[in-house]
Amino acid sequence: MLPKLWIAFLVLAAGTMTMAAAQTRKQNDAPTSGWTYPVIKDYGRAWPLPRATVQPQQGHTYKVILGLSKESADPNEVLDGLAHTARLFNVFAADRVPPKNLKVVAICHDSAGYAAMSNRSGYSSE
Repeated sequence: MLPKLWIAFLVLAAGTMTMAAAQTRKQNDAPTSGWTYPVIKDYGRAWPLPRATVQPQQGHTYKVILGLSKESADPNEVLDGLAHTARLFNVFAADRVPPKNLKVVAICHDSAGYAAMSNRSGYSSE
């Protein structure tokens, strides 16, 4: 039973991250029909797929570690990794898994670490 649960989780996580990677650009545009932002408004848009074969289980707690290593191309934009993180919360919430059931750790390193250490725009590693 446990190996099947892990396989389902890995497939779900891989699908979520693939969708996030494909659609992180221009996250702050107005949602079109079907897009939703149930937890983090204006970032990490999600499209509910109630008939998808693999669905998150509502009673489970999911633990995720994300490695953020790239800065944004535009220093005035949100880091792509943070947009992916927002999508993770929104995708699970769209499938009726509350944010309290997600235990997420985002590790910022390399150029993303410099961005995390400053509130000002125009950050630099130099």
